Amino acid sequence: MTAGAVVMRSRRPTGDFGGSVRLGLGSGGRKMVGFGIEGPLGETVAAKIYTQYSDRSGDWDLICSKLDPALTLGCPGLNGRKHFGREETLFMRPIVRFRPSSAVDITFIGEYGTLKGDGTPSRVLNDPLSPTTFNSPVGREPRGGAEKLSINYVGYTDIVWYQGALEATWDVGPGIITSITGFRDVDYESAGESDGTPLDISRGGNAMKQHQFSQELRFAGQAFDGRFDYTVGAYYFEQSVNQLYSIRFFGPSNQRSQGKLDHKSWSVFAQGDFEFAPGAFLTLGGRYNWEKKPPLIARTVDCTLPPVQNQALFPFTCNLQPLTPAFKTWSNFTPKVGLTWKANPDVLVYASWTKGFRSGGYNIRTTGTVATESPGPYDPEVVKALELGVKADLFNRRARINAAIFQNRFTGLQRTVNEGPRNFITNAANATVEGAELEVTLLPVDTLALTANVGYLDARYKNYLLPLSNGTVLDLSGKQMIRAPKWSYTLAATHDLSLGSAGDLSSRVSYSHNGKTPMNDAGAYFTPGFNLLDASLSWSPAGRRDIKLSLWGKNLTNETYAVTGTVVRPVFTILYQSLPRHFGAEFSYKF
Repeated sequence: MTAGAVVMRSRRPTGDFGGSVRLGLGSGGRKMVGFGIEGPLGETVAAKIYTQYSDRSGDWDLICSKLDPALTLGCPGLNGRKHFGREETLFMRPIVRFRPSSAVDITFIGEYGTLKGDGTPSRVLNDPLSPTTFNSPVGREPRGGAEKLSINYVGYTDIVWYQGALEATWDVGPGIITSITGFRDVDYESAGESDGTPLDISRGGNAMKQHQFSQELRFAGQAFDGRFDYTVGAYYFEQSVNQLYSIRFFGPSNQRSQGKLDHKSWSVFAQGDFEFAPGAFLTLGGRYNWEKKPPLIARTVDCTLPPVQNQALFPFTCNLQPLTPAFKTWSNFTPKVGLTWKANPDVLVYASWTKGFRSGGYNIRTTGTVATESPGPYDPEVVKALELGVKADLFNRRARINAAIFQNRFTGLQRTVNEGPRNFITNAANATVEGAELEVTLLPVDTLALTANVGYLDARYKNYLLPLSNGTVLDLSGKQMIRAPKWSYTLAATHDLSLGSAGDLSSRVSYSHNGKTPMNDAGAYFTPGFNLLDASLSWSPAGRRDIKLSLWGKNLTNETYAVTGTVVRPVFTILYQSLPRHFGAEFSYKF
């Protein structure tokens, strides 16, 4: 729960000729082939491209028709399928780099991809408070391992995306000017079963088209003889979203909606790090953000019904309506203060206080089936985060310890209300998240690395009064937050073994635990804690780092687990099932 971001940066082409080949096979009918090549296109231009195709037939066994021989429904939504989890993915990523001089570096990164597959893997639970499924002889949780699902409809997922980014840097002497321009288009449609049983109770679907564009311009420089590093800049972002949402219970679609949203955001930012004493740094930063969002919304009564004969979720048409007022604007200032002390080359101590926010918005997929299902707007969620930590390398760098304690205070916490047919976001509560993290890495010998990390969270709602559709109010103050397990930990070991002329082996095994967590805000049902065991083994010929043959396995104990679910009492309670045991082999060659 600590604030932060993981930055993934594609390796830029250097102008040297090279490439890579990847081939993979695995359980669930997994197949993968990837190919990349790079090289010079001239004295100042270099390029690379990587393409990968993968598909699988599915990791789950469909047992709908086996649960009750007298089942008259016949599970027609399976279309004769015996396995679930089919997925086919193709993507291409070209990169072109232009360096006209030592001071200028311009890179374009593009990407195109498609994903086609099944819908969401839902698993019904034995919940006595959901009598519609609990009292049915075929509505119980399927027996067997994590690979068993009793759904009667496989659904589908269809995604197409393309995106690009143009990054240009110019060293102007006193500092570096950086410009980053980005765009992205996504076309998405999916449908799946919502009840996880052989009974034809509920199905849901989403369709969305989204376009976004962004532009960032910043300057980074130094002052005071290199003791002060600073960055100033500005950022612009815009996106348009068009979304369709459809649900059906016991027959044709009876909840539908369409929403369109145009979103524009402007911001300016600055941050500086000043070394006020040897090894001691003060960080001051801030960002001012302004945004505007005008929505158009259509609810169930504004949308046509799909054809009854096939009980389809899509397509349908809607009469979009503006809200009153037609738009809302928000502005936020988010400062940061930090202190860092490098006690010696191997020990770093830090403290930081940061204010952040999650953007406000509208419920563009609200169906209006219940009068209290608000289209919004809801306001930004604000968090004030305090963190103290230490990073240390000890015993001649044979041991590394990273430790932190933190507190995050949320105001205007955005919660998704799920009560029967209601589904909308509102600023429902405040919350406090306190915790600690510890990560330890040991190198007892040069060829063995042992890693352990543990996290503790105390995440609870404050001042949370949830209005129910029957007019009453449910006080959830003090309840544990969803998807915030109290305890989590991971143990891992990585070992390298030389076989002499026979090659080199590298093995890794990891064991992780996540504690139980509430499925919904009310804590009506907890997703059980789970433990995962993963392992891999890689071999390379002696002196050939360019060739690697790997075996891998994940969830080797075949744990039945999920990180989230839905409570729709008294009809059903389900988990969105995570992958069962799966394994495979991969060959890679770099040239």
